[in-house]
Amino acid sequence: MSVVRDLILQADDQLRYPTGGELRSMVEFLSTGPSRMAVVRVLTESEKKIVDEAARQLFGRRPEYVAPGGNAYGQKQRAQCLRDFSWYLRLVTYGVLAGSTEMIQKIGLEGAREMYNSLGVPMPGMVESMRCLKEASLSLLSTNDAAIAAPYFDFLIQGMGGLMSVTGRGDDQPGAGPMKVGVALTDIMTGLYASTAILAALQARHSTGEGQHIDLALLDVQVAGLANQGMNYLYSGQLPKRMGNAHPNIYPYDKFAAGGREIYLTVSNDVQFRRFAARIGYLHRLLGTGDLDRDARKHRARTVHSGDVDTSRVDLRGSRHGEHSEEQRSQNHPRTLAIHALVLH
Repeated sequence: MSVVRDLILQADDQLRYPTGGELRSMVEFLSTGPSRMAVVRVLTESEKKIVDEAARQLFGRRPEYVAPGGNAYGQKQRAQCLRDFSWYLRLVTYGVLAGSTEMIQKIGLEGAREMYNSLGVPMPGMVESMRCLKEASLSLLSTNDAAIAAPYFDFLIQGMGGLMSVTGRGDDQPGAGPMKVGVALTDIMTGLYASTAILAALQARHSTGEGQHIDLALLDVQVAGLANQGMNYLYSGQLPKRMGNAHPNIYPYDKFAAGGREIYLTVSNDVQFRRFAARIGYLHRLLGTGDLDRDARKHRARTVHSGDVDTSRVDLRGSRHGEHSEEQRSQNHPRTLAIHALVLH
C-alpha cells in the first residue's frame, strides 16, 4: 500500500532486516511527505475544475463521443463519463499519498478492460480520457509537483494499453506483477509517430498539393508497439505473459550470473549461437550427436527448451576448449571472465 510497508514486507518475506538502500528509500519517501500532501490538496480541491477541463479537451478532440450514438451522448451518459474522471483522479491521489501504484492497479486496472469492453466503451477513448485528465491536472501544479504526480497518470495509461501486462517478473517469481516502464514510453512513441506522420503529410502536399489530416491516439501507438506479442498470440493462441528480462522468441536472451557479476546475454540467431558456443568452449558439445545437442543448434528449439537448461561455468576469454584449468577459472583469473553458459540437457 505504501513504499514503507512494501519494503518492510519484502524484508520480512526474506527473513531479514531492511537493507541500507531500503532504509534510505524509506527516508526519502518520508521526506517528500509535504510535497505529496501539497499535490493531493491541489488535486482534491480542484476536482471539479480538473474534470470539467478534461471533459472539454476530450470531447473537443473526439466530438463523436457526444454525438448521437456516442458513448457520452445524452445527459446520463455524459454524467457517467464525468463520474469516471473523478474516480480515476481520486485513485491518482491515493497513489501519490502512498507513493505506490498498488491501489491504482487493484482498483483501477484489474478488470477495467473487461468492464469497459462489456459496456461497449472503446479502450482508445479511455486512454485518451486519461491523457486529458493528466494534462488538466498537471496544468494546476508547479513543475516539481507535476513531476510527482505524472507517473501515476502514466501508470494508468500504460496499464490500459496492455504494455504493463508483459512487463515485470513472471507469476512464478518473487516480486511478480505488472510493472510500468521506467519512462513515459507511450508518450514518447506517440511523438515519434507524429513526426513521421508530419513528414509523410509534407511529402503528400509536395506531390499532390493537398493537405493531410493526422489522427494519433496513445492506445493505438502502444498496441502497435506490442506487435511481436500480437503476432505470437495470433500464431499460438496463447496470451502473452510477463517474462522479466527474457524474450518470448529468442534464447538465450536474459540476465545471467557471470563471475560474481551480472551480464545481459542476447544471442539472436543460429549463426550468432555457433559463434557464441565456439567462443566459450562449448562448440564440441554443440557439434555432438545427441538429440539435445542437435536441438541446441536451432533457434526455435533453444526457445522451446529454454526452461530445461543447466549452467556450466566456462571461460569466455580463454581457449575455445578450456585451456585454463578449473582452478584458474574458479579463482576468476584476471584474463578470464567466467560465465554461466547455457547447456541444454
